[in-house]
Amino acid sequence: MIDFANNYPAGWATPPADRLPKAWTDKLASIQLPDVPVSNPNNGYPTYSNGKAGSDPSICSFTYECTTEDDLHTPPDGVWAVRTSCLR
Repeated sequence: MIDFANNYPAGWATPPADRLPKAWTDKLASIQLPDVPVSNPNNGYPTYSNGKAGSDPSICSFTYECTTEDDLHTPPDGVWAVRTSCLR
């Protein structure tokens, strides 16, 4: 029997980089995040210090009902999609 518990880091600890799958680290290295400041809540809607709105194409927040062609906003029958907010 494999002892899976010993392969995990302690709670809330960062796992050592040499134990992460290479496909994961390659994918993380390929992601370029946009230059968008962290949002602040404003009556349930995020606001940004640079004056951009959540509906701006560089942010495209689901909170503002913004979607892109890559989003599975209304998936086809038989497909299940998790709705998340992400920066564009």
